[in-house]
Amino acid sequence: MSREMLNDKTFTAPELQPVDLGGGGTDTRRKVMTIRGTVARAFVLLVLAVAAATWGWQNALDIFQTSNVVLFAGFIGLIVLSIATARKPQIAPVTAPIYAIVMGAWAGAISALYEAAYPGIVLQAVFATFAVFLACLVLYVTRIVKVTDRFVFIALVAGGGIMLLYLATWILSLFGVRMPFINDPSPIGIALSVGICIVAAMFLFIDLRVIEEGATRQVPTFMSWYSAMGLLATLIWLYLEVLRLLGKIRG
Repeated sequence: MSREMLNDKTFTAPELQPVDLGGGGTDTRRKVMTIRGTVARAFVLLVLAVAAATWGWQNALDIFQTSNVVLFAGFIGLIVLSIATARKPQIAPVTAPIYAIVMGAWAGAISALYEAAYPGIVLQAVFATFAVFLACLVLYVTRIVKVTDRFVFIALVAGGGIMLLYLATWILSLFGVRMPFINDPSPIGIALSVGICIVAAMFLFIDLRVIEEGATRQVPTFMSWYSAMGLLATLIWLYLEVLRLLGKIRG
């Protein structure tokens, strides 16, 4: 998901500021973002994603054998939804549920392939993902890990590099060129997957910071959907990378 929400202007846009009523007063009647509200919305999105993942799991064979175009279109759709929501957070209450459904179906189909090759791997990946999330949550709440601007910069650079690597791998595959260290169970391939999982975990810390800052600034409630969407995207990304890592280890 696009990380444009992590710049200095994230919560300073005019549409996110309290309405000035004149005489130094502000409109406090509007609904604002809260941590509890964001958690509730994230849970709703997770339920939608799991339901869609069930469908993707059950139809994985048909999707990969006869609907590769649909699968690719779904991936492009995820990118479009991410960019559109990052550009205009007000639409997050609409785009976030759609994103959760598409992402869930996409991840479910991929999970089914891994499970067919390595029985039990999906359950292992799910437990590992939530274990990492809980660890990140504890480390963030206790301030053992502090999400500084430098932390965010390093994560963004690393994340951008990973996206470029994936893009280059996909483009080269169109010409029959294979990059074996991406998926092969070699020491380099395993080390790469571990590094990507670490970067994904770093983005979890950033998501938590965004949620906390948004609630502190009392931005409009649509930012709860926006932040929940970002958290879901990071969780599923982490899950897929853990799945890939376990597949390499078992392979």
